[in-house]
Amino acid sequence: MRVLVAWEMGRNFGHVTQIVPVAEALLRRGASIHMALRNPAAIAPFAGASRFQVFQAPFRSPGKLPPGTAKIRSLIFADELQRCGYDQAKTLATLLGNWQQVFRRVQPDVLIVQASPTAMLASLGMPIRRFSLGGGFDVPPATAPLQGMRYWEKGHNLEMAARESRMLATINKALDMHGREPLKSFRDFLVTDKNFLCTVQELDHYPD
Repeated sequence: MRVLVAWEMGRNFGHVTQIVPVAEALLRRGASIHMALRNPAAIAPFAGASRFQVFQAPFRSPGKLPPGTAKIRSLIFADELQRCGYDQAKTLATLLGNWQQVFRRVQPDVLIVQASPTAMLASLGMPIRRFSLGGGFDVPPATAPLQGMRYWEKGHNLEMAARESRMLATINKALDMHGREPLKSFRDFLVTDKNFLCTVQELDHYPD
């Protein structure tokens, strides 16, 4: 069994500490582990890291905002993708193409994503099992419409719906550039075979 572990968003070691125990367990069961990581060097301090085939994951860094530019308050998960390559269809199409190259290289039977939405989007329609691993922020509920991240604030429903609709339109334009069918809703590419939440209720972004 060939397993591809993907990590695309975020910079801290918290992502790797969730990935390594799962990868080690699968390795003991005879799986071949391939890792496309945003920061491949982050796995080096872990014992046994040399047993994994590790390479650079495609990603776009959000970078720094221009002086005087205010950061948009995130209301839904889609907002977090804006500055990571989802702001323009052409940029997203390039990322999708790069992830498709990763899939052709690895030929995985299983995909495990840790904060890697573009890997999930690129893998749609492939004959593989898909699993997500992460905290509440990394594994949003695949609902339509998307649930609000600021659940304690009311009155954002219209704005959240508008943002989700704009993001869906951008995604579908990028998919069209690759000759692929459009998504019917944003949630379509968030659906996996199973989600593994590494969190506690008090720290989850979605209380239900």
